[in-house]
Amino acid sequence: MDPHPETPRGPWNPDRQWADPLITLLALICIYLAMVHVHFRSTKVANPPDHAGLVGRIAEVQALGQKLGNGTGVFKGNLAALQNRAKDPWDRALLSVLLAESGDAASVAQHLALDGPPPPMGPGAAFRRGWAWAYADGKPLSFEDRSNVMRALGDGYGARLLAARWAEKEGRDGLRLRREAEALAMGRVALFGALGMGALLMVLAGAAFAIMLIVTRRVPRRFAPSVYAIGPRAALLVFLGWLTVQMSSGFLVLPFVSALPFLRPVMLPMAYGLHAAAGITFLCLAEGITFGQLLRRVAPGAHGRSLAWGLGFLALALSSVLAVALIMSPFLRDAQPPQKELMDLVANTRGPFALPILFLTVAVLAPCFEELMFRGFLLPWLSHAWKDVKGGTMLALAGSGLLFGLIHLQPLALPTLTTLGFVLGLAVLRTGNLLTAILVHGLWNGGVFLLMRFFLA
Repeated sequence: MDPHPETPRGPWNPDRQWADPLITLLALICIYLAMVHVHFRSTKVANPPDHAGLVGRIAEVQALGQKLGNGTGVFKGNLAALQNRAKDPWDRALLSVLLAESGDAASVAQHLALDGPPPPMGPGAAFRRGWAWAYADGKPLSFEDRSNVMRALGDGYGARLLAARWAEKEGRDGLRLRREAEALAMGRVALFGALGMGALLMVLAGAAFAIMLIVTRRVPRRFAPSVYAIGPRAALLVFLGWLTVQMSSGFLVLPFVSALPFLRPVMLPMAYGLHAAAGITFLCLAEGITFGQLLRRVAPGAHGRSLAWGLGFLALALSSVLAVALIMSPFLRDAQPPQKELMDLVANTRGPFALPILFLTVAVLAPCFEELMFRGFLLPWLSHAWKDVKGGTMLALAGSGLLFGLIHLQPLALPTLTTLGFVLGLAVLRTGNLLTAILVHGLWNGGVFLLMRFFLA
């Protein structure tokens, strides 16, 4: 038996002579990596996708919904808005089919189809010929070209309407294909209706929950958010060190994926697991605690009660984000969707293992670690550091929420992501348990993933 058992090491207090230069270096590295990521994403935007996306799917639902509602022109009153929203080539191509089928916007449809941005080679050229054959004067397409065009259009309502028109041009009965197209789209119309009703109920529930929080704001809490004893330099080194690994994790795992291509489906969880492990290690070493002690610190007491609170905060998050999105919509009218990168990732992921792995990464791994870093560490540390400042807790909520939005490197989504981060922080401050925020974050990410997958599949 060791007569001198090891005592737990205390919080880290790095010497400023080497800590300040290291903090500066890490900050510069993070800025550089952020610029690289922004450049990479702008390059991806410059190379449009090779298939219809979410905007095209929404246009299909609107087309069928309005057709069922009035039986006349599909897009009356919505033409300008749809053209502005359809930025990607195949979304515009899909819109041209829907407009041509409506019969009241043929000239605009022809412009979108024949003069718009579908690529001049491959399926794009075949689409132009196929549209001209269907709605003007043109020659028939080969079976291979038809299949490629249908696939690029998403093989949904609009694509099958185009196939029906091709059948009619060949003297075959296109009515069956039109009925199949409507039956396929009816599921999405029903889901949109259910989502609308669900969103309305959630907004009302969120408003009621907000009133309840205001009325009971002075009720004593059984548990308070965890407090960290490390100083500002140690906290900065932990956060910037994690952020450096987070921004470079994709580059770090790329050589393994290039050497072992079968690892490609797990590239995202590998990268995420790498920087999550690094962040947890940095935090535990700086505070002088074990991982188990860290978990007990951020999730104390009655977990069932804390998880139950998550439903209320989920409603509050949805109502708050929707309100901010409505306020910001006039400024983002002609912009790409804020979640476009996630849309492309979800749409392009295939395979029986790749999809579940991606879902678990987005809906489980990401919420657990991001909540641990931002609401389990950063928020309580800022709250404690600013405890003597008037409104320090609100400043900590706003600061941690803003940083949460910034690290996603999605400028268009910054207002909504910051709002979501603010509500998640409020959940931790109210319950004193990180599990509440993890549940809300996981349900949010999982719901967005499943909706995108349903509409883009």
